[in-house]
Amino acid sequence: MKLVLVGNGMAGVRAIEELLKIAPDMYDITVFGAEPHPNYNRILLSPVLSGEQTLDQIMLNDRAWYAANGITLHLGKEVVRIDRAKRQVLTADGIVGPATAQAMGLSAPSSPLREAHSHHARAHASSDSSAGSSSVSDVQRALGISADGVFGPQTAQAVKHFQSAHGLTADGVVGPATAEALGIGAPSSPLHERHSGSSGDGSSSSGSSSVISRMIAAADHIANTPYVYGGGHGSFVSSGYDCSGSVSYVLHAGGLLSSPEDSTALESYGAPGPGQHVTIYANSGHAWMTIDGRRFDTGGGGGSRWKSAPRSGAGFVVRHPVGY
Repeated sequence: MKLVLVGNGMAGVRAIEELLKIAPDMYDITVFGAEPHPNYNRILLSPVLSGEQTLDQIMLNDRAWYAANGITLHLGKEVVRIDRAKRQVLTADGIVGPATAQAMGLSAPSSPLREAHSHHARAHASSDSSAGSSSVSDVQRALGISADGVFGPQTAQAVKHFQSAHGLTADGVVGPATAEALGIGAPSSPLHERHSGSSGDGSSSSGSSSVISRMIAAADHIANTPYVYGGGHGSFVSSGYDCSGSVSYVLHAGGLLSSPEDSTALESYGAPGPGQHVTIYANSGHAWMTIDGRRFDTGGGGGSRWKSAPRSGAGFVVRHPVGY
C-alpha cells in the first residue's frame, strides 16, 4: 500500500515513525518536503540562525534514516496540487510530465519535458544507446532524486546509499539486483557514473574553459545579493542565497549540479580532494568554494562573496567536480 506524506516536518515524520513501529512492512512510503533539509527540530531553529548551533546538531532524521526505512524522500519539492481521485501529487519541479500536462490541458508528452542542460552535463551521458537517459531517469525517480537523466556524482552517491541500506554491494552500479530492489526493470547493460572525459570529442580543454567562465559569471551575478538562510534551495532563482545555496548556484551554472544541495550533501559531492580549477569546502554548518584560486564564500564579512583573504580548509571536507 502506498502512503504519501506531504510536508517533511516534525509531526508528520513522527507519525511515520509510529507507523513503522506498528506495521513496518505495510506501506510504500514517499515523503515530499519543500525545504532542502531532512527533518530537523524546528523548536531549536533560533539557535541555528544565531550561530549557537549547527543545523546538523538539531537534525532529527537524517537522509540515512529515510534510506534505511525504505522511504522515498523528495527534498526541495513543493506540492502544489493533490488529485485524490487519481492518487497523484503535482510538484513545482519544472518538469512537464503527465500530471502537469493534464493540469495545463495538454496531451501528455511521450517523455517528460525539462530544461536542456549544458554541454558538460550532456557529456556525462553515454553515447551507448543501452544506457539511454530514460533508464537513468527511471533510477533517479526510484531513488527519489531529481530525474535529469544524467548519471553524475549525485546519482552515483544516491545509488551507493540505497545499496548499502538494502544489503547490496555499494559500488554505485545499477545492475539487475539493484534494479530489482528499486522496483524497476533491469537495464540492458549496467548503469554507472559517466565522467566528462567519456565523450571522446577531444574538446575537454575548451569545454572546461567554458564551464569555468560560466561559473565565474554566475558567482559575479550573485556576489552581492543578500544572505538568506535557505535561499537558493527551493529554486536556483532567489532574492538571496545562503552558503550552500551560493555554491549550488555556481555549480549549476557550470552544468555540474542539477538541484541545490545543502552543506552536508556537498560533503559527498563530486570527487575527494582539491580540483584543478574548482574546490569545494563543506561541513555540516558551512560551505564555500574556490574557482581558479579565488575564494567565493558567504563567511568572513564584507559585502561581496568574493574574498581576497585565503581561508583555512581545516574542519571541512574537501571535494571537487569530476574533471575540474
